[in-house]
Amino acid sequence: MNICLKSPLDNVIIEQLTENQLKFLEDRKHQEIVAENPDWLNLVRKGEEDSIPDPAKFEFDADGFDGDVKFYVLLSENDDMSNAKETLCERNSCEIYNLFLGKQYFWKVAAKLGEKQIDESETRSFTTSARTPRSIRAGGLSNIRDLGGYKCSNGRQVKQGLIYRGCEMEFHHTITEHGISVLKDELKIRTDLDLRIEAVDKVFASALGDSVSFTLIPTLAYEKFFEDKETCKKLFKLLTDESTYPHYMHCWGGADRTGTFSLVILGMLGVDKEFLFEDYEYTSLSIWGKRSITSDHFKDLLASLDEYGTENDSINEKCKNFLRACGITDDDMAKIRDIMTEPCN
Repeated sequence: MNICLKSPLDNVIIEQLTENQLKFLEDRKHQEIVAENPDWLNLVRKGEEDSIPDPAKFEFDADGFDGDVKFYVLLSENDDMSNAKETLCERNSCEIYNLFLGKQYFWKVAAKLGEKQIDESETRSFTTSARTPRSIRAGGLSNIRDLGGYKCSNGRQVKQGLIYRGCEMEFHHTITEHGISVLKDELKIRTDLDLRIEAVDKVFASALGDSVSFTLIPTLAYEKFFEDKETCKKLFKLLTDESTYPHYMHCWGGADRTGTFSLVILGMLGVDKEFLFEDYEYTSLSIWGKRSITSDHFKDLLASLDEYGTENDSINEKCKNFLRACGITDDDMAKIRDIMTEPCN
């Protein structure tokens, strides 16, 4: 009996963004996106789904085994293969989605007859590309990505796996059992943070089940976001409670209300303006149409932020000044940074 690993090769870098996603990220540096102002309370599907990432693909050959033997890819973050995740293979291959960015993984293939392991391959390693964003595949949903992975101005980076932004799960999207499993079992979501006004008196529990805390804080988008300081205070006070993480935060399409909130979170954490803008425009790859930093809505957002600083202040400082005006203290912001950031790799 013999198991021979084919791909990925040892010590390679695996890119999880698709060719179209990489092209989009490169093209937007050289050519502005043209987009209409979205009617964010009445979204209309305008595009094809292109927000789903590529998987890591595993292939191997196996000789000398009878037909009852099943093969599993074992994937671990540790070189001793501890805490390995098992994925059942079909026809000597399998695909695994939603890996962390910039992370070294170790893998091998195990052959099992029933519950008994009868053989295993050598162990190889690979590293995932650190290129943001970390897009997520979850059945029935669109436009999901991790706020983590971005570098901050203070030599730190936003931790992955703490806040995911995405679409709603009940009315305009129908989350599948696969999607529920991804969010609950893989991403370990504890808080379903719903930003929808339209969910008031209609949604009372998370589509992910009773084990996930449902928190409804109706929020507006763009310049309107900055007019409701009490709501903003509630949102950021929630982020000071480490026990509530990881969050899945969403509005309708995960585009406008979620996009505005995400920008202020990442801005406060010290993420560079270019990546704040990139994260906002990345929604263009979802089914809910293009988003552009040149749109009137986004310009109104920036104009609202400008009220909280001088022309010499960075967008990061303006975000912090706005939060201070909402009643979020410097200690609150420091606590959020302690929770959500870590030293750069």
